[in-house]
Amino acid sequence: MLAMPKKVRRLTALSVKNLSESGWHLDGDGLYLQISPTGTKSWVFRYKIKGRERRQGLGAYPLHSLAHARDLARQGNQHLQLGVDPIEYAKKQVEDAKKQRAEQQKRQKQLITFKECAEKYIKIHEQAWTNLKHRSQWRNTLKTYAYPIIGDVPAQDVNIELVLAILEPLWDGKTETGTRVRQRIENIMDWAAVKYDLTSKNPARWVGVLKTQLPERNKVQKVRHFAAMPYKEISDYFSSLRRIDTVAAKTLAFTILTATRSTEAREARWSEINLDKGIWVIPAERMKADRLHRIPLPNDAIMILKEVQAVRSNEYVFPGSKLGRPISEAKCRTF
Repeated sequence: MLAMPKKVRRLTALSVKNLSESGWHLDGDGLYLQISPTGTKSWVFRYKIKGRERRQGLGAYPLHSLAHARDLARQGNQHLQLGVDPIEYAKKQVEDAKKQRAEQQKRQKQLITFKECAEKYIKIHEQAWTNLKHRSQWRNTLKTYAYPIIGDVPAQDVNIELVLAILEPLWDGKTETGTRVRQRIENIMDWAAVKYDLTSKNPARWVGVLKTQLPERNKVQKVRHFAAMPYKEISDYFSSLRRIDTVAAKTLAFTILTATRSTEAREARWSEINLDKGIWVIPAERMKADRLHRIPLPNDAIMILKEVQAVRSNEYVFPGSKLGRPISEAKCRTF
């Protein structure tokens, strides 16, 4: 037999707010306001079912108002009338919600494609890629080499055979490209494994996976160093370079004098240059090491800056033919 509480309404919103005495304060229909010795207030639904007294927590006050607590107690009484234990019903609701979420995650894991994972990965991480060229390389290499084979494949179904189908055509003639594509696929699959709880081994990992299937990179592609100019010829070369009155020649001479990378010199901004102090400060976001870099400028470098300052056309020290852009790498390689 079910014992139904009597319908008595004793509390009001104001009395609930003002009550401070610790203990149980009945509202009615089995709803109580419990006040702890420390003054904490919470709602409890007390009832009996099959001769057993039970207490169901309904939440803390004031997070849950009197009206909301009464609504929850009313639902509890409705369950009792149907012979259902409110506490067990609530537990089942929680379990059902967990199962539903698990099913949704399972379906998502089954449907999420490699391309979708890649796009999510890039969106999350590209904020840290300050080099615009690096960002475009990520997208372009995946679009050219990975997506045609595994772009529409569910991430959990990407296996070693599919990864090898991408890498093997690159490994002989474009080993450097193949290596970067492999690393990018590996990073994306690692991210997807955590995000979507993929259980299979990363098929793009080198150690323990692809190392057994492909030859070492240095065995396939010999390291080719850039040609170096004999040091005895440097003085004459630099002198001849300075006699050429073009932006490209001045850019290359400035690069040599400051011992910087081509990109750092070509994309130098006037805002980074202090001619009075003879200092060039390259901000961290333009440095490969992601650290601010200060360069004392030799007199010859300052002279070059004054020459190009006279024909300044935009923010770049060495402007290119395209409006608002620095001089290109190709222009500087003509010497």
